[in-house]
Amino acid sequence: MVIGVKAGWDSSANGELLGGHVRIPLVRNGVFELFPSLEAIFLRGTKEYQYNVDAAWVPSGVRGGVFAGGGVGWRDSVIGTELGNPRQTFFGFNAFGGGRTNLGPVQIEFLLRWTFLNDTAYQPNSASLGINLPLWRAAPPS
Repeated sequence: MVIGVKAGWDSSANGELLGGHVRIPLVRNGVFELFPSLEAIFLRGTKEYQYNVDAAWVPSGVRGGVFAGGGVGWRDSVIGTELGNPRQTFFGFNAFGGGRTNLGPVQIEFLLRWTFLNDTAYQPNSASLGINLPLWRAAPPS
């Protein structure tokens, strides 16, 4: 199990993002993970929030390397809102890819995420760099 923090850029919202995530191995060798995360996107004068529940495929397992996955997300946004209703939450689907490597007791992670929101033309995508702290590690298969 790994916990991590990340910082990056949301190009569609044109704002910085800060977030956190947890990686929970679904199989002992770490090839499949449950990957819940949250992000705050800082726009001029306001913030947006995105909550994700994803699954990741990590071909090299606990050793790291490249990964890919997808899942669902909710975006609490000010885009397309009316004056009386300043925020709306949109449901959508995520696709992502990236890589991570061990660096001493921590992991460095790079992530690209695309979010396809329902009921809007707003399709945010982001790039982030993060630091993960493994709480425990399963031994890689020999």
